[in-house]
Amino acid sequence: YSKKRNTIEGIKFYRNNYQRRLMQVKRSNDEQVKKDFENWKKLARKKIKEFNNNKISEKDLIEWMKENK
Repeated sequence: YSKKRNTIEGIKFYRNNYQRRLMQVKRSNDEQVKKDFENWKKLARKKIKEFNNNKISEKDLIEWMKENK
């Protein structure tokens, strides 16, 4: 996973985005921020699964991540 995370640009983008959002949640006391993060996380995991199952391309994954960051 670590090698994949560092070499595949879509996975790398996901991981950076995930870490950024997680830090926002930890620093915030707002429940809406936490709900938004949980919703994004579910959708992002679904996209990662689709990518891993070759249902979408890396380009599509990156585009989705950029639109939903």
